[in-house]
Amino acid sequence: CNGDLKEGCPIMYRVELVEGKDRPKELGPKEFEDQGKTVGLMMCMSKNLWNTGKIVTMDSGVSVAKGILAMREKGVFGQSLVKPRGHGWPVLVIGNYIDEYFEIGYCETLEQIVDGVKFFIHCQKEDKYVTKIMS
Repeated sequence: CNGDLKEGCPIMYRVELVEGKDRPKELGPKEFEDQGKTVGLMMCMSKNLWNTGKIVTMDSGVSVAKGILAMREKGVFGQSLVKPRGHGWPVLVIGNYIDEYFEIGYCETLEQIVDGVKFFIHCQKEDKYVTKIMS
């Protein structure tokens, strides 16, 4: 990649530093705070891209189906790697079923309808792992 955007080079367009719990009350609530921490962050970070039809690739730490669907409502598409966390798989991801069902080399896109909107989990079985990307 030579830095020419016409070549399709991926770029990081925004970074947000996370505030501590001592946010001054004078600043008021954060924008999108009512949607929860992770979904609010996803909406805040993608706001400049709304209604562009662009795709935002995110870390597995923000693999929240509700956030990806909220972004889609605003005209920007989100995708993220899906991994189980301390409490298990993200909502709407049937991770254990997918791991047991697929054979090595098999790949499939699972489709769900959530509130009338299509939601996808793209899967590929490797030797010891199933890669899952939610979009």
